[in-house]
Amino acid sequence: MYQNSIDHIKAIGDVIADSVSKNIFPVETNDRILDIEKIDKLSLSDIYDNSFNINKHLDAKLKGRDLTVPMKATLVLKDKKTNKIIDRKRVTLIDQPIMTNRGSFIYGGNDYHMVNQLRLKPGVYTRVKENGEVESFFNLSKGGASGFSIWMDPESGKINFKIGGKNPSLYATMKALDVSDAELEAKWGKELLDLNKLSDKQLNNDISKIYNSLYRSKADPNADINTMKSEIKNFFDNTGISEETTKITLGKSFDKVTPELLLRSSDKLIKVSKNEEEPDERDALEFKNVFSVEDLISARINAKAREAKFKIKNNLNSKDSISDIYSKEILNKPIRSFMTQSSLSTSSDQTNPLAMVNAMTRVTPMGEGGISSLDIITTSMRSVSDSHAGALDPTQTPESKRIGINLNLTGSARVEDREIKVPLIDIKTGKESYKTKLETHESYVAFPDQYDIKNKKFNFPKVRAIYKGKTVETAPENINYIIRDASDLFSIGTNLIPFVADVQGNRTMLPIKCQDRQFRLQIVRRRWCR
Repeated sequence: MYQNSIDHIKAIGDVIADSVSKNIFPVETNDRILDIEKIDKLSLSDIYDNSFNINKHLDAKLKGRDLTVPMKATLVLKDKKTNKIIDRKRVTLIDQPIMTNRGSFIYGGNDYHMVNQLRLKPGVYTRVKENGEVESFFNLSKGGASGFSIWMDPESGKINFKIGGKNPSLYATMKALDVSDAELEAKWGKELLDLNKLSDKQLNNDISKIYNSLYRSKADPNADINTMKSEIKNFFDNTGISEETTKITLGKSFDKVTPELLLRSSDKLIKVSKNEEEPDERDALEFKNVFSVEDLISARINAKAREAKFKIKNNLNSKDSISDIYSKEILNKPIRSFMTQSSLSTSSDQTNPLAMVNAMTRVTPMGEGGISSLDIITTSMRSVSDSHAGALDPTQTPESKRIGINLNLTGSARVEDREIKVPLIDIKTGKESYKTKLETHESYVAFPDQYDIKNKKFNFPKVRAIYKGKTVETAPENINYIIRDASDLFSIGTNLIPFVADVQGNRTMLPIKCQDRQFRLQIVRRRWCR
């Protein structure tokens, strides 16, 4: 999320051009190919004129139109055998949505705001489930749409590999990856290893389950056990995972699922089950990406890419004119429906400036691409995380089933490159800079009341600070950064409450809602009394 509508519009244009070029075009059949030769980006004058021109906004609203600008592109249709150009034409690729200077998008004469969405970063996260099971969840960036997990039965001590509704043994997975019993014993211990060992028949049966769960419809029903092992290795070699998050959760960076990563994950799983290590707080902001409107539009195009290619391909062999093959509505329709019907889209009557600001800064993990149902939400997800300090306002949340789930960015927070950045003062240099939660994960970040900025000294012998996502007390010499001001802990709406420092936390929720619903009365009542 950028600080103004101009940057947002530029970013939306960039992601549309990138997503369409990479995921939809070229479209080809056995005989022909349709490709993009050039995409014309919007001029700065077009952006300014449509984003800031209130008359255009009013016209769109009164006439029930969309506020968009045509994104032009030159398409080329070629014969694949002769490489001869059949047709070349400059067409409207898509009607690019334009963000107004109020942060809204106008479709069908109505204003819509897009909510920012929190999504879990790729990584390995260990947690204790409500039924007592300990689970390590693998969220992959590539190689598996839904990821997989390993979990430990607290009663039997069996460690299983859960994927595609099946629960084969993790022991079988490790043997398929040629991990020796000696390596497993070093991490699991002899007693636990003996509990998880399988007979040759059971081992082959579980390896078959793993292979079929990984490859599903692409699995070869006639594959022998060695082929299955080879294909399982190939699957894991082509996975992707975050080096930054695995460094935090497993103590070492990994960019894909390897036997060592599985060993470290199972080792942590065992230690968490024995209360020797803490589970990961996967709802901490270090482990979250923030998808702003441009990221959500890109994700929408990518999700509809296959359908778009199919529609274009249907006419590719039978039509000679690009105008008959491609229509801008192929891309306009999914974007329009997303903007107006998505659970991440909120309609706005534009009567209250604070309501507009709150809509632009709202953050939620719910919606398409995120958590699909409130039934999945756990108590820990609703809880205030220490990692929210300076980034998300803990008090601005609805008094409904979405309490603790829908939050707002603080007044000073920014979203850049899918990360929330907050202003901090470097204790050594005294300079202010914006930092992400990942950048400060291993730094001590002091709360604003702990330091006297004017006199450049700490107020207490022990300083309260955030360290590795937790609130701790430490010596002043350990502090690396300071949160600039107490107002940086709250949203714009919360900071408008008088004497907010003296208000009990839960009670701030009511005045925030009241401010959001205020509007100026146009009728001035005549005074009857003096």
